Amino acid sequence: MRYFYFQLILLIILGIGAYPQNTGRNKVLVVFSYEETFPTYEHVNRALREFADTVPVDFDHFYLDTKYRCDAQYLMLAIQFLKEKIAKREKYDAVITVDDNALRIVLENQEKLFPTTPVIFLGVNNIEYALSMNNKKNVTGVVEAVSMQETIELMKSIQPNLQTVYVITDETETAISDVNLFLGTITHFPELQYIILNTSNYCFDKLYEKISEIEDHQGAFLLIAAYKDKDDKYMNFNQISKSIVETAKLPVYHIYLHGVGKGLTGGYVVSHYEQGRKALQIIHSIFTGKDIRDIKVLEESPNIPVVDALQLAKFNISPENIPNGIMTLNKPLKTVQITKQLYKILVISIGTLLTCMLIVLILTRHLSRKNRKLKADKNIYLKLFIESPMPMIISDPDDLSITDANISASTMYGYVKEELLTMQITDLNKLPKESVKELANKILSEKSVVLNLKHYKKSGEPMFVEVFTSSLFLSDKQMIISVIFDQTAQKQMENDIRLALEQARENELLKASFLRTMNHEVRTPLNGVMGFTELLLAKTNPDETTVKYGLYIRSCSEKLMEIIDSVLDLSMLENKQTKVNISRFDVNDLVENIYEKNVRQFEGKDVQFQFSVSTNSCGEISSDRAKIFKTINHLITNAVKFTHTGKVVLQAECTEKIVRFSVEDTGIGIDPAFHQKIFDRFRQLELTNTRQYGGAGVGLAIVKEYVSLLKGRINLQSALGEGSRFTIELPRLLETETNKNQQTAFNMSIN
Repeated sequence: MRYFYFQLILLIILGIGAYPQNTGRNKVLVVFSYEETFPTYEHVNRALREFADTVPVDFDHFYLDTKYRCDAQYLMLAIQFLKEKIAKREKYDAVITVDDNALRIVLENQEKLFPTTPVIFLGVNNIEYALSMNNKKNVTGVVEAVSMQETIELMKSIQPNLQTVYVITDETETAISDVNLFLGTITHFPELQYIILNTSNYCFDKLYEKISEIEDHQGAFLLIAAYKDKDDKYMNFNQISKSIVETAKLPVYHIYLHGVGKGLTGGYVVSHYEQGRKALQIIHSIFTGKDIRDIKVLEESPNIPVVDALQLAKFNISPENIPNGIMTLNKPLKTVQITKQLYKILVISIGTLLTCMLIVLILTRHLSRKNRKLKADKNIYLKLFIESPMPMIISDPDDLSITDANISASTMYGYVKEELLTMQITDLNKLPKESVKELANKILSEKSVVLNLKHYKKSGEPMFVEVFTSSLFLSDKQMIISVIFDQTAQKQMENDIRLALEQARENELLKASFLRTMNHEVRTPLNGVMGFTELLLAKTNPDETTVKYGLYIRSCSEKLMEIIDSVLDLSMLENKQTKVNISRFDVNDLVENIYEKNVRQFEGKDVQFQFSVSTNSCGEISSDRAKIFKTINHLITNAVKFTHTGKVVLQAECTEKIVRFSVEDTGIGIDPAFHQKIFDRFRQLELTNTRQYGGAGVGLAIVKEYVSLLKGRINLQSALGEGSRFTIELPRLLETETNKNQQTAFNMSIN
């Protein structure tokens, strides 16, 4: 917003702008998830420019830049800046969000920022989330779906002898989703093999080296994503795609349009340009009177097939392999075509030259009239400078003296104008003259520079300012104009936020310390209760009442101990204090110990407890035995709680690379709508369940965190009235410095 005002004032002073007026044009805010160097930006912006050429609309851009930073503090500041931008603008007629993060952030703040403004999204590849917008007020858009099967079919058409697909990916959220789609799709092509190269296992240099070693003439690369390597180093798409293409000895296909025609071979690609056009068609319908509630989310992603002919020639692939209807880039022209094209260019060039000469003549006459008008308007521009609400100062870069200042500048600094005209810029910023001289030279060479400085008022009070500077000519002399914004309040707000975050971290540490202390203080008397209960039950011939009460006390004490352990475990997980202790142990022994630990829960219930280990004995694995023990115990306790009759079955089976545990029950089952929510901390299905079944709602949250720590995954199969089955898959050999190769193979098999 400040850049806009700054440029506007400069145009006024230089006399090259027009007077502001209400043009009656629609105003649209475009919120990008990332910054303007991200590869999808140029395609979306192309669609915006074409739309603005035909429809009276003005676009404002706002960049969240969440690719490399998405923490709570950053997002809070970003929303605050967006709120300030909106407050200083006329009301927007529509909002466009580009990619998933922008949509989520806008919807989270919709009631505060855009309560009645239509929101149209594009680039959202979470299909379920995108389609749920049909039930959201004032929201619709275009789904982004990868055409994975069509891309593989295109690869096979272009390379009929294709046998192996080398998939390049990383651990970003979108890449994980796309890899899962690939793994589900490749099963339809049993004749193809695949190998996954995950950048989380390589630094970028090692990745390039690995790619250069692959010389499989019956293979091809499929680039999904490679923004981040194992050292958490980020690279932008243009850098990584250029390096991959330069080192690869096989064609490199892609599922997105960016990069195709610049080294990537092609694919059935996601086109953000086409998505942008579809989203803008929706906006045009709204502007022409259609109710947004009648516009459903477009479920079909407007993807296009495209191939780069230069890349096919590079790898000696016949262009005749390209199927009909495929867009072909860099297609070589025949000799006759080249001749016709040159002739056409020549005719157009001559016509253009004549047109330009005519335009120059017209412009010369127009500029002559304009110069006469500008001289007459000099007093108007001077008045705009003096009465502008933004403080402005003009200074001489040679001696740093202040040559002019407007009323707002005098008010801000507390000097009358005559005093300011006797001062130098260094009197305001208190910097050494040599440093200010260097800044002045930089402004003259770069034409426009933004500075963040500390200035001082006449009273001596300091203030933090943001200074937008630019060079301009006044009376044939190059001067510097500065537009100053007082940032003191914002700096104070940022400092308050920083202090609040530090206080929050300190509170988290105090909470963790308190929980550990309470754990000890409660556990000590509870151990005494449990010990004396066991002594009571161990008496010779205890009466029936004693046994009944003793068993009840023991059961309640064990439940309370489990709750204490769970709360402490959850606290350590929240504070990142949980460590993985790797050891070798036998799976059969582990399952038997789990059975012995839990069999007592089934006493007095019409529920059987069964366990089994696959006939090909699992033998030893290397992992954290205690965490696996606790994880399965939580699942069994959950199964017992919600199973009234039938059975609970614990199973274990192993393959060469993974060990799989499952807990299956015949209980009440879980509605599929709650399958993701039940893993949230303190989450229970209904308030009535809390009273009927008990529990603190932390068991499954701990299960999810432990499985993640152990590099595994958890799957839930359940429906209401049909019981539940929780399945955990873990690597047999948990990754350490000596077995990373084994873990790489595991990633390839279950990613």
